[in-house]
Amino acid sequence: MRKNFIEIGSLETLMSCVKSGLACTLLPASVLKGEYRSLGSYQIPERLRFTSTSLVRRNDRFSSKAFAAFAEMVRLKGL
Repeated sequence: MRKNFIEIGSLETLMSCVKSGLACTLLPASVLKGEYRSLGSYQIPERLRFTSTSLVRRNDRFSSKAFAAFAEMVRLKGL
């Protein structure tokens, strides 16, 4: 089964895609403000709330200085 993926560059765009029914996402409930207050949400079961997270990107894409600095901060501080 083939799945379609899109890359979304901003939280506002992501939230608009969710609102229009094009996407679903995993985000903190604190983003459900303003026009997004009416979106449905589900709590993550307690046994799944704490997990390892990885920052993943393609090697063949341009990497900005800002992204490189963010990635280095994550690597050093585990943020």
